[in-house]
Amino acid sequence: MALIQLPHPLSDIGPFELHRSAKNELPASFSPGKQFVRVHIRIETPSYRQQGVLGWQTPEDNDYFQAEIGKILSKAKMIVDGSRASTQGEYPEDLYIHPDDLSGMISIHRLADIVSLLDQCPTSKLRWIDIYDFPEGLDADEKLRRLRHYEPELIRTLIEKHNTGKKSAFRHVPVFSDRGVASGFAGLQFVENFSRGMTGCPVGNQYMEELMVGLMKDGILHMGEQDGHRFYRTALKGELKAVPKADRGDSWRIAEEVLWAS
Repeated sequence: MALIQLPHPLSDIGPFELHRSAKNELPASFSPGKQFVRVHIRIETPSYRQQGVLGWQTPEDNDYFQAEIGKILSKAKMIVDGSRASTQGEYPEDLYIHPDDLSGMISIHRLADIVSLLDQCPTSKLRWIDIYDFPEGLDADEKLRRLRHYEPELIRTLIEKHNTGKKSAFRHVPVFSDRGVASGFAGLQFVENFSRGMTGCPVGNQYMEELMVGLMKDGILHMGEQDGHRFYRTALKGELKAVPKADRGDSWRIAEEVLWAS
C-alpha cells in the first residue's frame, strides 16, 4: 500500500489539510480516473464579522460579497445562481457559497483556479482548505476491481456497523455516504455518489447489495423490514456458532473475530 499521491496542482495551492478518506492509503496498483475533491475552501470576509458581530451590517455588504465572489467563480467557468455555483457535463460540480467558506465537490484543477483567483477578490481572502475525499470518475471494470480488492474490509465494516448485540435491534447503515460503510476507503469514493443531481453509482450499489445478500445466506447478517424499509443486524455469538462448520467461510471467520473482540 502506498500513500495517496497528491495530484498536481494540489501540491502548490496553499495551506490545506486532509480529512476522512482523503488522508487514507490508496493502492498504487489502482488506475486513477478523473479526480475531484470534496472540499471546504475556508475564506475570511471582514465585512461579515465587523467588530466581533457575526452577520452583514448592511444589505449592501452582502450584495457586494455576492457580486465579487460571483465574478471569481464565473472566471473559474462555473454558473452562479444565488448561493450556489455549478457546472454542467458528465459529472456536474457544485459549490455552496458562504462568506466563511465555499463548499462542495469540484475538480482538482478548478480548485486550483479558484484559489488563484481569490487573490483578486476585494471582499474575501483565502484562510485554508479542508479536503475530505477525492472522488473519481471510473469505468465499471475499475470500480469492480476496487470493490473486490476491499471486500474483506467491507465485510468487516458491515459486521461491525450492524453489530447491535440484540435479536430485536436492527440498523440501517448507508453504504456510500459521509459516515457510511465505504466512507473510509480512499478507492471507493465514486463521483456519482457525490455529484449534485446524480443518483448514485449503480455498479457500487449492486455490488454491495449482492455482498449483503451473500452475508445473509452465510448466516452473518439478519434482515428485518418495517414500513417497506430493510434493516439489518449482525448475528449473535450463539447464531454464529450454529452455522455448520462445513459452511463457515472467510466471512464467518471475520465475524468471529469481530464478535469475540467486542
